Amino acid sequence: MWLHLFSVNTGGVRVPSLKNHMIQNNDFLKTYFSESYLPPHQRIKWYYRILRFLIVYPAMMLMVISVLDNRSNDEAYTDCLYRDQCSSYCQADVFPDTTCKNMPNVSLKYNGNTYKKLYKYPAINTDEYRHCKDRLDNNPDYPWSDSDHRQWRVHTCFRSCRYPGEVDDNFDEDTREECAKSTDSFGHDYYEFDLWCVDPDDSCEKPEWWDETCSGGDLCLSFAVIWFGILIANFGQVLIECSLYYTLNITYKPTEIERKMNPVKNEQRFTLEEEPPCDKVLKKCFSELIIAFSSIVVVLALIVSMIAEYQYGRPATVWVEWVIAMAIDQAKSLLIQPFLWWFIVRRCGRIPPSFGVWKDEQVMPGITDESYLNELRGIVARFLETKPAAFFMIGIVFFYAIFILCSLSLDTYYSGNQGAQDFFDYVDKILITYFMAEIVVRYVGSGIIYFLNLWNFIDFAVVLVSFVFMWMGQSITGIAVLRLLRLIRVIIVMRRVSESKKRLLKLRNQNQSVSSNVARAMDLLEEIINEKSLTRATKQDVAWVLEHVKSRKLYTSSINQNQVDESSAEVKAWKNFIINDYEDFQGSHIVQGQKNLGDKILKRSRQSSVDAKMFETQKYVEKVNGVFTSPSMDREPLEPEKLTEIDETLEKINDWNWDLMKFASVTGELCFPILCLKLFLKYDVYKSFDDINHDKWLNYLSALYMGYTFQNPYHRPEHILDTVHATHYFYKTAGFETLLTTQDIVIGFVAAFIHDYEHPGLTNQFLIRTKHPKAIRYSDMSPLEEHHVAAAFKLMHSDNEFDIFDFVVDEASKRLIRKMIIYMVIHTDLTYHFEMVNGIQAKILSDQFPKDTVEDRLDIMTFALHCADICKPARSWFIYRMWIDNMMEEFFLQGKMEKELGIPVSAFMDEESTNKERVQLTYIDYIVKESLDILNIISPSPDYENVIQRDLIESLNLNRRNLQKKIDGEVKF
Repeated sequence: MWLHLFSVNTGGVRVPSLKNHMIQNNDFLKTYFSESYLPPHQRIKWYYRILRFLIVYPAMMLMVISVLDNRSNDEAYTDCLYRDQCSSYCQADVFPDTTCKNMPNVSLKYNGNTYKKLYKYPAINTDEYRHCKDRLDNNPDYPWSDSDHRQWRVHTCFRSCRYPGEVDDNFDEDTREECAKSTDSFGHDYYEFDLWCVDPDDSCEKPEWWDETCSGGDLCLSFAVIWFGILIANFGQVLIECSLYYTLNITYKPTEIERKMNPVKNEQRFTLEEEPPCDKVLKKCFSELIIAFSSIVVVLALIVSMIAEYQYGRPATVWVEWVIAMAIDQAKSLLIQPFLWWFIVRRCGRIPPSFGVWKDEQVMPGITDESYLNELRGIVARFLETKPAAFFMIGIVFFYAIFILCSLSLDTYYSGNQGAQDFFDYVDKILITYFMAEIVVRYVGSGIIYFLNLWNFIDFAVVLVSFVFMWMGQSITGIAVLRLLRLIRVIIVMRRVSESKKRLLKLRNQNQSVSSNVARAMDLLEEIINEKSLTRATKQDVAWVLEHVKSRKLYTSSINQNQVDESSAEVKAWKNFIINDYEDFQGSHIVQGQKNLGDKILKRSRQSSVDAKMFETQKYVEKVNGVFTSPSMDREPLEPEKLTEIDETLEKINDWNWDLMKFASVTGELCFPILCLKLFLKYDVYKSFDDINHDKWLNYLSALYMGYTFQNPYHRPEHILDTVHATHYFYKTAGFETLLTTQDIVIGFVAAFIHDYEHPGLTNQFLIRTKHPKAIRYSDMSPLEEHHVAAAFKLMHSDNEFDIFDFVVDEASKRLIRKMIIYMVIHTDLTYHFEMVNGIQAKILSDQFPKDTVEDRLDIMTFALHCADICKPARSWFIYRMWIDNMMEEFFLQGKMEKELGIPVSAFMDEESTNKERVQLTYIDYIVKESLDILNIISPSPDYENVIQRDLIESLNLNRRNLQKKIDGEVKF
């Protein structure tokens, strides 16, 4: 209540006696006594006062203390959560059994802990089992409790047996049997064992605070928790009660005192039926929502924290600390409230107490008064306008300008001197802290109006970000970001010096989205570069910023920009240690083992059809053909006549309307390896990689083919062949191969072949809504695409005969290949569509795109694969019509499944209400058309005669017109 009187105009005439002040501000007393000191519209009924008391005082205090007690030891709490994880893994692995087998008669004594609630996790060859098995290595390393000389009670699993002759001193009493020896197919001995895992319901290590004193058992006492709990709960209580007073003060009709203050309104005879002002309705509704939301959060947080306390914590400790906190808080209130009454309510004793019960006549004279808060703000504002304060602040600004300029100019020289670097860092922190304090003081003097000024708000944003980054440290924020902030601070200081009342140059807020505002950001930076008052050095720095905005590298490491001796082995080691794994997309990279054929590899020149034939030497053609005609235990060799027939189907593969279905029917189960190995001949892959193993590619692609679901109407092997052909068309016919290396082309085709591996014929949204194991495993983040690429790599590494990249000799190249494939496949998820479109558009704005870097080439490959995946509406009408039926059939199958499960049917999935043609028309307009337009822009025209426009976009427009005619009823098909 004292804070309310501090901020309202009538506070000067509503000064209560000390007794009444204690009643108004004591949680128990203001609940018991009626609120006669408030205006009638702000008073609440006794049952609401009880509810308010319960939520904002005991419930909030208990919630805060229980949360603090639970969070006092995150490590123990986190380790105990692995029990729930392994229990879930076990239940999934033993499915269709509903639960894992409990072992009530088994107990383990390990480092002072006795575990009796155990269950059996059988040895199953799954990643989940191995994950829980890996937890065994952590058992001896957990911390020990100093109070009772035992290890923390956070263990997850144990071996169900002991190795022959093993003596594990960690077991106080080892009753386990010896493990049975097994022999694998190579004659090697190994031990296979089940896991005995701790039930999640078993007790866990209890959290402790550093100042706790325990009296035995679970009863401990921490005054740190008590005092933190009091402070946090008091802060939450103030927020909720202030919101409540604000809400109650908003009335739809004039109050009685307002009628008396303005008789004209009284004569207008406002009625209940009169519609209240819209702004008041919105304010009151929003305030009520905040109060309701806050109350619900308090109650729910209390319930959750107490459940966790009873399961993992010490409920007795929480209850004792809560009682003590309540007692201390009441004692604190008795001691502090008299001071608040004298300093705040009575305004340092200047106003005598004379208010008891609300009377309009007594309050009306104070309506035009100034609140004590505004009075103090006026004092602060006048102080800031005094000459000493103004000269002091201008002097700090001049000093900071000189300091920052010196820091930038001497950065190269003192970067190796730790003492000088520490000096500059400490001075910078002190000055930024001063500017932060100055903004706080100015806010106190001006209120929220201070931030309504755009320049003041930007000043606050930049200083706040600089303040946070300075105390976080350069290693957290990144060199590029700190350099950008230092540049901005230089411009800020120049603005302060040149215009005393304007503190900042008009800069964009640094929290904008690059993808949606990149053009505006570049325009602003170019305006700064053209500013005549800037020095040449500053303009160069701004140009550096502009270049990084264009290339989307603001948040990547700029270690390569530092003037250090990169020939040093130590420097190279540290650079490789701290660089982000994905930042090597920015540089050029050649796979080790690839022959360097000059421009044919690093930047492929266009080849005529005659040149391409020359590259397809008879040596490599015979080698590829020999893979399929040689006898094998797993398959029948192809006859020469069959191989000739296959070659005839591939003659027009460079054309957009290549007969894919004929090829699929002729090649059968060998369609994937035949298409891939034959395409490699067209790109001179075998000349670049002599050691490529054709048999492994045949084995892997054949196994990959069997992993696609033939029952799927749409996501079946023919869809993959279509995507691979479209990728080839973009590379070869549309000329994108001139922008790529041979390594890139191999990666691009592999990504195309695996991008829908093991697709179930359902959407990501369906998996997420039904809580499918794949959605749970990948945290609802592109579960299908995550599974496609993970399963494909798992297959690749499951057998040495599937290791298609064995010709890559170094691990760095293998990691790069893997990352590029993962990146491409994940981005086939349509949720990344607009992100990719915006990213490509941002790069197109740069006149240097595409550059010969891994980053730019990967962007081209990823976008080309995305277009290849969605470009069926650009096929000939006959082919496209077939794919429409297949796509919609798969949609409708999912819709039927959703109906059977009793969940809402997804968009486009209800066969009874969905118009196929409208769905496809929207798909073309919303997704496909824009993608192909951008692909056409970045294609190497005019050398390739604008083939995307000729073959794809014109066909797309024709198909769109056919769909529109069908919708309008002009044609039937």
